[in-house]
Amino acid sequence: DGAVFHSEDLPIIVGGQLTVLPNQTVTIAPGTVIKMGSYPSFGSILIQGHLIAEGTEENKIYITSIRDDSVGGDTNGDGDATTPAPRNWSSIFLENGSKADFDHTMLSYGGFNYNGEYLIGVAAAIYNRGSDLTISNSLFSDNNHTAIFADAGVTNISRSEFTNNLMGIWSRGGSINISNSNLHNNTNFAIYNDGNGPQIDARNNWWGDISGPRDGNLFNPPGLGDTIVGNVLYTPF
Repeated sequence: DGAVFHSEDLPIIVGGQLTVLPNQTVTIAPGTVIKMGSYPSFGSILIQGHLIAEGTEENKIYITSIRDDSVGGDTNGDGDATTPAPRNWSSIFLENGSKADFDHTMLSYGGFNYNGEYLIGVAAAIYNRGSDLTISNSLFSDNNHTAIFADAGVTNISRSEFTNNLMGIWSRGGSINISNSNLHNNTNFAIYNDGNGPQIDARNNWWGDISGPRDGNLFNPPGLGDTIVGNVLYTPF
């Protein structure tokens, strides 16, 4: 409890699963680079307690693939033989009763869930299964299948960016609020509210086009931005 991760000159490598137990708090210090293991040791983080990942504008936190040489150098020592891609590493699992705070955090290339080992049919960089999740000033890019999946808990997002994911946010439940954020160039959906979950409050965001999001619930949607589907409140944008 009370552990602080800081990478100093070298990235921290997570191969396999790192667990934060109930009633424990782990802090990731500003400027830390965490590189998640790829095949055959897919990196993941299981949060049952409290994760604090709060960087600064000058010293952002990076959670990325071990194949990503753009931050922290060529950690796997293979030159240009491998390059980062979605599904390089597994996920951050936020279990029921946990808490996670992300600020000035750049998270990329996650979402490996090959045979539905964790949740059948859902691959995500972050799973919220009943956590109190707060995100601000952060970037989620190049993740498979979705950057964030939630079926419980509370997810509050502000001043953040979701880009180049298959989906930005996929919901089957819980409370989700996102504002003053950019959701653009996501391949399938910016937000997908699946089933009869609560309305997602997504007002006051940029969707990649001045006309607003493409509302997939409409026959002939006027918006030219990223697509939203399901019960999503997006006006004003």
